[in-house]
Amino acid sequence: MFLDVSQAFDKVCHPGLLYKIIKHLPSLFPPLESYLGNRQFRTRVNGEDFPLFPINSGVLQGSVLGSMLYLLFTPDLPQAPYIKIGTFADDTVILPCHNDILRASSCLEEYLLTPQSWLQMWKIKINESKSTI
Repeated sequence: MFLDVSQAFDKVCHPGLLYKIIKHLPSLFPPLESYLGNRQFRTRVNGEDFPLFPINSGVLQGSVLGSMLYLLFTPDLPQAPYIKIGTFADDTVILPCHNDILRASSCLEEYLLTPQSWLQMWKIKINESKSTI
């Protein structure tokens, strides 16, 4: 199964990403906190500037660092027996691995219920219309 994550790079929550970085790669925390922290944006309409708003999510799509930050955000995707998960940036493949094709199919079906709470907790949405099996 190939999963398409809706707005994957835009939805990377900075506090959640920093939590995972400090937990798994604490030596990278200071520079990445500096990189992600205190980002703001302002809108201008007809020459009128509006107040600054904080940017609390998103990493640059198409950049090497953006892809790496996305991978740091998703390494704890739930695992299951007879299931292999492969990721490259925001592309995810879920492979059932069993000699019996019926058992492999049922393992995949069972697994698809597993990550729902994880996806909700990290505010990741799967685009069902673009995901394929």
